[in-house]
Amino acid sequence: MAALSSFGRIRNVHNHALVIPLFTAVVALQASFASGVTPTSKVRFYMNMGTVEIELYGTQSPLNVANFLSYVDNGSYNDSIIHRTRDGASVATSDLFAQGGSYKQNGAGITPGAAVANEFNAANGLSNTAYTLAAARGSDPNSATSGWFINQTNNAAAFDPGPYTVLGKVTLGTNIIDQIPYLPNLPILGGSSLSSMPIYNNGEVVINRAIRIPLLAGDYNFSGSVTTADYTVWRNNYGSTVNLASDGNGDGVVNAVDYVIWRNSLSPGTGAGAGDLGPGVVPEPLAAALLLIGTLFLSNRRWRL
Repeated sequence: MAALSSFGRIRNVHNHALVIPLFTAVVALQASFASGVTPTSKVRFYMNMGTVEIELYGTQSPLNVANFLSYVDNGSYNDSIIHRTRDGASVATSDLFAQGGSYKQNGAGITPGAAVANEFNAANGLSNTAYTLAAARGSDPNSATSGWFINQTNNAAAFDPGPYTVLGKVTLGTNIIDQIPYLPNLPILGGSSLSSMPIYNNGEVVINRAIRIPLLAGDYNFSGSVTTADYTVWRNNYGSTVNLASDGNGDGVVNAVDYVIWRNSLSPGTGAGAGDLGPGVVPEPLAAALLLIGTLFLSNRRWRL
C-alpha cells in the first residue's frame, strides 16, 4: 500500500476479508467553504468512539450525495468499520484521513452498487480540506461506489488534483476524527489491505449505526420546519434506541431532552405554548420539566451503579 506521503490513491476496497454528553450542543456550525454552498441533507454515525454528524452538499455533488445516502438508507454502513488511515509507524502529520464504507465488523465486504461519476469541481467551493467527506475510488476517477473517507487534515493540495469528489463535511465529532489517524495498527495485518486499520479499545473503530437526521433541530418528520407534527413523532418514539430520527441530541435514545430541543425550536405561529396546541397535545411545561428531571435522575443512578 502506498504511503500517505506519496499521495497513494484512496481506493474503494471490496476484498472480503464515547457516549455524547446529555447536553451536547444541538445546532452545529454550518460549512463555510464559499458563498452558495449549503447543506441539503445530514447523516449521523453512532460510533463506538462517539457520535459524528456530517452535512451533505447535494447541490454541488448530487450523484455522490445520492449514492452515499443510498448506502445509509439500506443499512450498508451499519456495523461497518474504519479500515484505513495513516500507518501507525509513520510520523506523518499531513494528508491524514479516516476511510470507511468497505468492510463490515465481521470482516465481510460491503456489497458495492453501480459506480458513480466523479463530480469534483474546483469552482464549486468544495475542496478536500479538514473534516470534509469525499468519495473513495479506484484508479478510474469514475469508479466510486460505497467507499468514502474523511480528511483529518487539509488535504487539498494532495487530493484535489486526484480528483476526489467532496460531498460533505463533519459538523459534530471532529474530536473523534482527530484521534483516528493516531490510533495503533495491528502488525499482523502488515502488507494487507487492512495494514493501517486503526484499533480502538482492542477492537475496530465501528460505525454501529448510520442514519439520516434532519438539518433543522427538532424537525423530527423532516418537513423542513418545526411544527406540532414533530412532537407526535417524538412521542411515538419516546424511549426508542432503534427509531432515532427524534434523537435530537445524538445520545442514542429518544428521551425528554429531545422534547426540549423540539419545544425550543418550535416554529413561530404553530403554537409556542402548550395551551396554544390544545389540551393533552403537548405536556405542560411543569410536566415536561419533571420528565426531564426524572430522566436525569434515573441516568445518574445508572451511572453510579
